[in-house]
Amino acid sequence: MAIGEYIQESKGKVTALRVLENGKLEASYQASGKLLGVEVSEFYTAIITPQPGGSLYMEGNGIITSSAGDSEVLKFQGIGRSTGAGFKASYRGSTFGQSASSRFAKLVKAMTVWEVDIDEAGNFLLKIWEWK
Repeated sequence: MAIGEYIQESKGKVTALRVLENGKLEASYQASGKLLGVEVSEFYTAIITPQPGGSLYMEGNGIITSSAGDSEVLKFQGIGRSTGAGFKASYRGSTFGQSASSRFAKLVKAMTVWEVDIDEAGNFLLKIWEWK
């Protein structure tokens, strides 16, 4: 298998963090960028679970919308690690999406892979590729 087309790049910020039982965290994120060349706004919520050995398992949901009314609803999961103080972390994962939009129709049949690096203040850069 190979990584295919580079389909999305977004910049965003951690907007909320809530501590749950057993050391889990619930994090909310807001971002904007381009998906398949279309300007989009993005909202995500994830549950982050500490794993043995220091890694962090992330699982969540998101919605991406364009100003023209196109949208994609998605589920994602990934694994990461803390890389410093504050929010500083690095994650890699996969995403499955659903969309009724003709602009985003190709995403219904695709799995994507992503990487995100978060700085101490909670700012991040998200990059997504189609997985062929």
